[in-house]
Amino acid sequence: MGKQKIILLAALVVLVATLSLVTNNVKKIVTENKIASEEFKCVLTKTDALGPYYIPNIPERAVTGDGKLTITGRVISWPECLPVPNAKIEFWQAGADGRYTDDQRSAVYADNTGSFYYRSSFPGVYEARPVHIHVKISSNKLNDLVTQIYPEGKLMETQVIRDFVALSSDAIAPNGYDVEAPNLPIR
Repeated sequence: MGKQKIILLAALVVLVATLSLVTNNVKKIVTENKIASEEFKCVLTKTDALGPYYIPNIPERAVTGDGKLTITGRVISWPECLPVPNAKIEFWQAGADGRYTDDQRSAVYADNTGSFYYRSSFPGVYEARPVHIHVKISSNKLNDLVTQIYPEGKLMETQVIRDFVALSSDAIAPNGYDVEAPNLPIR
């Protein structure tokens, strides 16, 4: 085999290897941006009551209270099922004494993968309702989502993992889905 054919063959091998690497990286990027998990179902999060204690413009902070309850998850658009970077997630809840106070309010922002992290105290009991944490999610890419988290296990639960799937601002809500938060809580 001549020297030119060997050089040409070597160049072809390098080209094929490079194309394979680029293709695998493109597949990886698509998979990372599209929420593709057998466990995850892209279903809109149910709206729940805003409640009488919502206050806009609450402080940005990742920890309130004693920080023993960790809440993590992702903000995801529907129907695209894509992460929503920089979505604002607001939390407010009753303290151990059952009162809503400013030290139990916080806003955090999703990172560039739509993920968020927040730590708080376990919510106190408010009236005859189950323990709950109010959540409002907003972004220029989404319709505002108002919902609530109902931690289970009383004081034993230390971590809640929750993905919030919100209606994209340019999407039409499917039949039966109420974009507006109800006046009364669902639980």
